[in-house]
Amino acid sequence: MSGSKKEYSSGIRPACVCRALLLALSFLVMASSVYAWGPGAGGPSANAPWKNAQKFKQNLVKKLNLTEEQSALHDKMHAARRAFMEKACSEDNAEGCRQSKLRKRMFHLFRAELAAENPDFAGAAAKLKAEYHGKYKTEFDAMVDSRAEFMGSLTREQRDKLLELRPRRAMQGMK
Repeated sequence: MSGSKKEYSSGIRPACVCRALLLALSFLVMASSVYAWGPGAGGPSANAPWKNAQKFKQNLVKKLNLTEEQSALHDKMHAARRAFMEKACSEDNAEGCRQSKLRKRMFHLFRAELAAENPDFAGAAAKLKAEYHGKYKTEFDAMVDSRAEFMGSLTREQRDKLLELRPRRAMQGMK
């Protein structure tokens, strides 16, 4: 019996099972070092802008080198957006919150103007306001106007930098 191998009832050698378990364990250890587990423990979206809006705003102000007036317009733009979203997404109007097509359209129109040689933010705002037929027209108009006003205050260099900082998102289907 010196050259024969022991037969196992399942046909699988214990050494193969041990190797497979070690491989799986090493994969889990590597994965846990890349992504922290649990709420607030890190991971791919740990530094996402919505996690810390104030830090994101400070970073944007610093990278774009915004003036005090531009920073105030930026605050006004976000306050108008929050006011619209709070009304549109209220419990009595959950349907109004689902206007993602219009938000995508707004994103694309203003992005195109940012990239244009001679941007017309007021024209883009007028297009968007004409397309909105929801219950909260006043809030929507204020949101769009404040965005146009902020983007209109940016210099050519700031607009270019903003385009670099906010790469094109995967918003397909809207022109």
